[in-house]
Parts: sequence; structure tokens; C-alpha cells
Amino acid sequence: MRLKQVIMNLIGNAIKFTVKGSVTLSAYIENKTGDNILLKVTVADTGLGIDKNDLPHIFEEFSQIANAQKATRHKGTGLGLAICKKIIELQGGHISVNSIPGQGSTFSFDLPLRHHNT
Repeated sequence: MRLKQVIMNLIGNAIKFTVKGSVTLSAYIENKTGDNILLKVTVADTGLGIDKNDLPHIFEEFSQIANAQKATRHKGTGLGLAICKKIIELQGGHISVNSIPGQGSTFSFDLPLRHHNT
């Protein structure tokens, strides 16, 4: 359920800030050793992008990018990405973002999981 929450938040943000272009979700399993697997998920968009000065703060609570909100007229609480980060990290994972203003953003996370054979 929490995994779904993270993915829906990342896709929702990507759609919100992509006026023209595309949003792509990719997911695959890597490093399969025994019962341990690593789920890798990426949400990429061709939206507004994020200025490099804003990137270090993007996962902080109540962090909002004023230029993005003005351009798309979307208001938010500034909690979505902070919650995503907490969920991923509490599960032993890692989340990151790469972005180029005017070209788009890519949010990625790795999540270690245990595979149960039935």
C-alpha cells in the first residue's frame, strides 16, 4: 500500500508539472540474490524541470517551488515528496532526483525487498 502511495505521488507530480510531452514509469528488479531483490522504479517527465538551487531542498517538508506553482497554477502542501522519502527510507531504500529546467525531471528510487517462494 505504501509503495502504491509513493508511485502515485511521483506520477501525480509529474503529470501536474508536465504541460506538454510525456510521463514515463519504469520498474524492474535488479540484484536478485537468494530471497533478496532490489526494486528499481523511475518516473521521468518532460515537464518544467527543477532549478539546481531547489534540488537540495526538494524532499524537505513544506518545500514548494514557486516558479512551478505559478507556471501550472497548482498549489500543494509541500509534503508529498517528503512523505515519499520517509516511506522509501523506512523500508531501507533510497530516492533521488535529476532535473534540467525546461527539459524535465527524473525521480528514482531503489527498494530492497524479500522474495517469498510459495
